[in-house]
Amino acid sequence: MGSAENDCVRGELNHRLIALPPLARSDGETATVERNAIFACCQNNLRDAETGMTPEEETALSGYLKDFRPTRLQLTFAMNRLELKSKEGIKALIDVAQAVVEADKEHRPGEAQFLAQLVRELDAI
Repeated sequence: MGSAENDCVRGELNHRLIALPPLARSDGETATVERNAIFACCQNNLRDAETGMTPEEETALSGYLKDFRPTRLQLTFAMNRLELKSKEGIKALIDVAQAVVEADKEHRPGEAQFLAQLVRELDAI
Protein backbone atom coordinates (compact mmCIF):
# COMPACT_ATOMS: atom_id res chain seq x y z
CA MET A 1 0.00 0.00 0.00
CA GLY A 2 2.00 2.93 -1.21
CA SER A 3 0.09 5.35 -3.49
CA ALA A 4 -1.66 8.51 -2.27
CA GLU A 5 -4.98 6.69 -2.58
CA ASN A 6 -3.65 3.81 -0.51
CA ASP A 7 -2.29 6.31 2.04
CA CYS A 8 -5.82 7.68 2.41
CA VAL A 9 -7.19 4.17 2.94
CA ARG A 10 -4.42 3.35 5.39
CA GLY A 11 -5.00 6.63 7.26
CA GLU A 12 -8.66 5.76 7.72
CA LEU A 13 -7.87 2.23 8.88
CA ASN A 14 -4.56 2.51 10.74
CA HIS A 15 -5.96 2.23 14.26
CA ARG A 16 -7.73 -1.00 13.28
CA LEU A 17 -4.81 -2.33 11.24
CA ILE A 18 -2.51 -1.84 14.19
CA ALA A 19 -4.77 -3.08 17.00
CA LEU A 20 -6.35 -6.17 15.43
CA PRO A 21 -3.47 -8.23 13.90
CA PRO A 22 -1.66 -8.69 17.24
CA LEU A 23 -4.95 -9.86 18.72
CA ALA A 24 -5.39 -12.39 15.93
CA ARG A 25 -1.80 -13.55 16.38
CA SER A 26 -1.85 -13.61 20.21
CA ASP A 27 -2.27 -17.40 20.15
CA GLY A 28 0.86 -17.82 18.04
CA GLU A 29 -0.70 -17.76 14.58
CA THR A 30 -3.17 -15.84 12.49
CA ALA A 31 -5.84 -18.06 11.02
CA THR A 32 -7.17 -17.14 7.59
CA VAL A 33 -10.65 -16.62 9.06
CA GLU A 34 -9.21 -14.15 11.57
CA ARG A 35 -7.44 -12.23 8.80
CA ASN A 36 -10.69 -12.30 6.79
CA ALA A 37 -12.57 -10.84 9.77
CA ILE A 38 -10.08 -7.96 9.94
CA PHE A 39 -10.32 -7.43 6.18
CA ALA A 40 -14.14 -7.38 6.33
CA CYS A 41 -13.98 -4.85 9.17
CA CYS A 42 -11.79 -2.60 7.04
CA GLN A 43 -14.11 -2.92 4.04
CA ASN A 44 -17.17 -2.14 6.17
CA ASN A 45 -15.48 0.83 7.80
CA LEU A 46 -14.56 2.35 4.46
CA ARG A 47 -18.02 1.66 3.07
CA ASP A 48 -19.56 3.40 6.11
CA ALA A 49 -17.17 6.33 5.62
CA GLU A 50 -18.25 6.40 1.95
CA THR A 51 -14.62 5.97 0.91
CA GLY A 52 -14.66 2.42 -0.42
CA MET A 53 -11.71 0.56 -1.87
CA THR A 54 -10.72 -0.15 -5.42
CA PRO A 55 -9.96 -3.79 -6.33
CA GLU A 56 -6.28 -2.84 -6.37
CA GLU A 57 -6.54 -1.44 -2.82
CA GLU A 58 -8.33 -4.58 -1.67
CA THR A 59 -5.52 -6.72 -3.09
CA ALA A 60 -2.90 -4.48 -1.47
CA LEU A 61 -4.68 -4.58 1.89
CA SER A 62 -5.01 -8.35 1.77
CA GLY A 63 -1.27 -8.71 1.14
CA TYR A 64 -0.50 -6.13 3.81
CA LEU A 65 -2.51 -8.05 6.41
CA LYS A 66 -0.63 -11.28 5.67
CA ASP A 67 2.74 -9.84 6.65
CA PHE A 68 1.93 -6.91 8.96
CA ARG A 69 3.61 -7.09 12.38
CA PRO A 70 2.98 -3.84 14.27
CA THR A 71 5.51 -2.67 16.81
CA ARG A 72 4.75 -1.62 20.38
CA LEU A 73 5.25 2.02 19.29
CA GLN A 74 2.66 1.58 16.54
CA LEU A 75 0.24 0.09 19.08
CA THR A 76 0.73 3.11 21.33
CA PHE A 77 0.11 5.42 18.36
CA ALA A 78 -3.07 3.53 17.48
CA MET A 79 -4.38 3.79 21.03
CA ASN A 80 -3.64 7.53 21.06
CA ARG A 81 -5.47 7.93 17.75
CA LEU A 82 -8.45 6.04 19.15
CA GLU A 83 -8.79 8.75 21.78
CA LEU A 84 -10.07 10.95 18.96
CA LYS A 85 -12.80 8.47 18.04
CA SER A 86 -16.32 8.47 19.40
CA LYS A 87 -17.45 5.99 22.03
CA GLU A 88 -19.48 4.30 19.28
CA GLY A 89 -16.32 3.91 17.18
CA ILE A 90 -14.48 2.40 20.12
CA LYS A 91 -17.39 0.05 20.85
CA ALA A 92 -17.38 -1.01 17.19
CA LEU A 93 -13.66 -1.80 17.40
CA ILE A 94 -14.24 -3.89 20.54
CA ASP A 95 -17.00 -5.76 18.70
CA VAL A 96 -14.66 -6.45 15.77
CA ALA A 97 -11.91 -7.56 18.17
CA GLN A 98 -14.36 -10.03 19.69
CA ALA A 99 -15.30 -11.26 16.21
CA VAL A 100 -11.61 -11.76 15.35
CA VAL A 101 -11.10 -13.85 18.50
CA GLU A 102 -14.18 -15.95 17.70
CA ALA A 103 -13.46 -16.27 13.96
CA ASP A 104 -11.42 -19.47 14.19
CA LYS A 105 -13.86 -21.07 16.67
CA GLU A 106 -10.97 -21.74 19.07
CA HIS A 107 -10.77 -19.91 22.38
CA ARG A 108 -7.24 -19.78 23.67
CA PRO A 109 -6.01 -18.18 26.90
CA GLY A 110 -3.59 -15.87 25.06
CA GLU A 111 -6.37 -14.44 22.92
CA ALA A 112 -8.65 -13.97 25.91
CA GLN A 113 -5.91 -12.16 27.83
CA PHE A 114 -5.01 -9.92 24.89
CA LEU A 115 -8.68 -9.12 24.24
CA ALA A 116 -9.31 -8.34 27.91
CA GLN A 117 -6.29 -6.01 27.93
CA LEU A 118 -7.43 -4.33 24.71
CA VAL A 119 -10.95 -3.84 26.10
CA ARG A 120 -9.57 -2.36 29.34
CA GLU A 121 -7.40 0.07 27.42
CA LEU A 122 -10.22 1.03 25.06
CA ASP A 123 -12.70 1.46 27.92
CA ALA A 124 -10.24 3.83 29.58
CA ILE A 125 -10.33 6.16 26.54
